[in-house]
Amino acid sequence: MARFWAKYIDDKLLGAARRISYCDEKEREQAIKEIGEHLRLLEKQLQGKHFFVGDIIGYVDIAASLVAIWLGIRQEVSGLKLFTQETHPNLWKWNTRFQENEVVNQTCPPRDKLVQYIGSLRKAPRSALE
Repeated sequence: MARFWAKYIDDKLLGAARRISYCDEKEREQAIKEIGEHLRLLEKQLQGKHFFVGDIIGYVDIAASLVAIWLGIRQEVSGLKLFTQETHPNLWKWNTRFQENEVVNQTCPPRDKLVQYIGSLRKAPRSALE
């Protein structure tokens, strides 16, 4: 089951997340809607659990780091509200636990560098069109 969810996150959620930056307004709105649907499914999977498998970080949590790290920063940079504590409480709690994990903190780049990088990605498609 873990491989299913990891593939789902990579194929569906990541695909929609990439389209946010590189498409026209109509397609962007559709991608945001798709992300919302995918996040709702992940929210249900976390019901009553600290992590996707239970009480420890596992394969699906690592695959879902896209949500914890990239989507969180993308929200910050773009002002989008893809998920919040109010709309996705289980996902929000998972996100907090995941990012507070010592191993995760040791392996991820510093947040300020990620914010800068994602901000530059956001500007790149627009500048290429001008």
